[in-house]
Amino acid sequence: MRYHYCLLLLALTPLLTPLPSLANNNVQFIQPQDAETYTNRGLIYYDKGEYELALKDYNQAILLNPQYAKAYKNRGLLYAKKGEYELALKDYNRAILLNPQDAETYRNRGKLYEEKGEYELALRDYNQATIINPQSSQAGAYNSRGFYYYKIGKDELALKDYNQAILLNPQLAEAYANRGNLYLKMNNPQQAIQDLKTAAQLFYEQGNPAYQKVIELLKQLGQ
Repeated sequence: MRYHYCLLLLALTPLLTPLPSLANNNVQFIQPQDAETYTNRGLIYYDKGEYELALKDYNQAILLNPQYAKAYKNRGLLYAKKGEYELALKDYNRAILLNPQDAETYRNRGKLYEEKGEYELALRDYNQATIINPQSSQAGAYNSRGFYYYKIGKDELALKDYNQAILLNPQLAEAYANRGNLYLKMNNPQQAIQDLKTAAQLFYEQGNPAYQKVIELLKQLGQ
């Protein structure tokens, strides 16, 4: 008997270098002509949902230093968030040209290709991200590639990538949630419940609201 449930499908959102939160918007410039400072403040604005201010700072950073890959990467993520995919792609391409060893940018571009339905290009970028940096910081790349394989019906490849993501980062709640959904699809409810419980616990500890969605799915499974 196969199990049919409303699946919680999670793909890790594109990554940016985290910054400590600030009490207010007043970022003091140590160097008024510093592209990195504008980029960092742009990221703070982005995290606060103030996208126009973020865009203004990213633009200024690029004006000051047209070779600063991080500014293009962050602006590309902002454009993708706004649904301006062609502008996002242009920035990701430029960021990769300037810094071809940044695995996060490949992963971000792969996610963009996936949203556009260009799955082969997405897979190519996910593969490149895992080649550049297969360590714990790239567990998200394996999770994203696993989610892609899940969507196209390559369940064994998806399982392999979810396993690798969890091996690299045992705190990656999304990978447990995704693997749990995959086990449901593969008619293995016992393993699914185990993974979903782990995902729920991690989401709760990390303050992630996805915790509620996993709990709802567990309730559907009689837990």
